[in-house]
Amino acid sequence: MSEKLQPAALALVVIQLFCFSGLTPLRAAPRSISFSMRSLASAPSALLVVGKFGATIHVLHLVPEDGAIERFSLTTPSSTFRNGGATEQARQQIGLVTLHVGDGETTTNFLNDIEARARKLWNSSLSLSPTRSVEVIQLVQNVLQPAALDVIREKEGQDRSMNATQMYPVFVVHIARSRAVSLISHRELHWHSAAHIESTLGDCPVVNEVLQDLAAELLTVDNKIKGAVLRRRTAVHVKRFVIESAVGVKLRITAVDGANHFTMEPPTGFYEFATNTLVAM
Repeated sequence: MSEKLQPAALALVVIQLFCFSGLTPLRAAPRSISFSMRSLASAPSALLVVGKFGATIHVLHLVPEDGAIERFSLTTPSSTFRNGGATEQARQQIGLVTLHVGDGETTTNFLNDIEARARKLWNSSLSLSPTRSVEVIQLVQNVLQPAALDVIREKEGQDRSMNATQMYPVFVVHIARSRAVSLISHRELHWHSAAHIESTLGDCPVVNEVLQDLAAELLTVDNKIKGAVLRRRTAVHVKRFVIESAVGVKLRITAVDGANHFTMEPPTGFYEFATNTLVAM
């Protein structure tokens, strides 16, 4: 960053995407946005997390009540995991995986393999469960951990790459949720007025709330930039943005007063997270 953003000087920052010409300028945003954190009820679950806490982590959540699988990435502090109305109760590192990033291997590929195995193991667990749901301990022991370890062992058996590799720690994180539901659908934003919600979101036809959360989640950079809504007309345009941005388009972060404070590369993990989200739609 060429300049340090002063919170007092900003009501909120907005993002302008330079993939296409003729973009409609963003409107001024409210004074503050924050994620709601309700008092946690007894709704335990577990996450499979790839990456280092304190940087970008990649999360797979298999919802114990119905088997839905959600995946997302975010930048976290190194302290307790809190996100989407959930907070960490315990964390265990179960292994390390080396990905051949120089050969195009990514955490997305790794989690794709884990998800496929987890789905099969989940279906097997359901055959033993008359309630059609799985207890969290059973979820970890019979589904998440075996699926992850199988894929890690498979990666270990690969021939060593002559290109760049990167090692990622893999964790099982036990969480308590505010409600027995998925995490992504309950990332809620506090806006100062309902009128602003209508004026800001009303002209954003991308109704998929995951896409809206995507912007709010990823455009928080060092806790200085509070996210804005991803303003694209259709999911097709969003995909085009991801693809074209991947070849070098930068983001310009602009204050509400219109001052261009700096130009920067997107936050770490932006494109991977966006692509994962779009694939899951």
